Amino acid sequence: EDFAQAHNNLGATFLRRDPPDYALAAGEFSAALEIDPSYLDARENLGLCRLRQGTIQGAMGDAEARRALYAQARSHFIRLLELAPDRFDAHHHLGYMDLQEQRWEAATTHLQRCLDLDPDNPYGHCNLGYAFLETARGERAIASFVAALSTDAATDVAIGARRNLGIAYEVCAKED
Repeated sequence: EDFAQAHNNLGATFLRRDPPDYALAAGEFSAALEIDPSYLDARENLGLCRLRQGTIQGAMGDAEARRALYAQARSHFIRLLELAPDRFDAHHHLGYMDLQEQRWEAATTHLQRCLDLDPDNPYGHCNLGYAFLETARGERAIASFVAALSTDAATDVAIGARRNLGIAYEVCAKED
């Protein structure tokens, strides 16, 4: 078990590099899971590693690689929830991937569960607001963006929440 933690810690170090070394990180997280398949942090970290890789591949225009990496990430987050159903971060990551794949209702479900478990999560509020915005639920989007700003008004999430809050107000004005 100590070796599993050592592999997980080393993998986290590779993820924190600038730029991150995803291949080495994934190898270490996988090694930790070979030792202890129920090691929750290693499972989450491997999912997060694949999620970040997929997001980068998508930004570079490789939709097929993004889908494959997201599928790997999704399987790790689903397994994480099988082992620990109340891991808010797994719900958030699944909701984020659902947003990227324009699966609005699935995103809403995961993000609402994330916020049930961690009501002060600004990323959860902001992403939920975006899902509401995309499904023309302007009033709910406004409430989510305001909640994001009330929990974190000084970071990158606040910039997105402020921008999207303005869009949500415009959507509501058009609905009237």
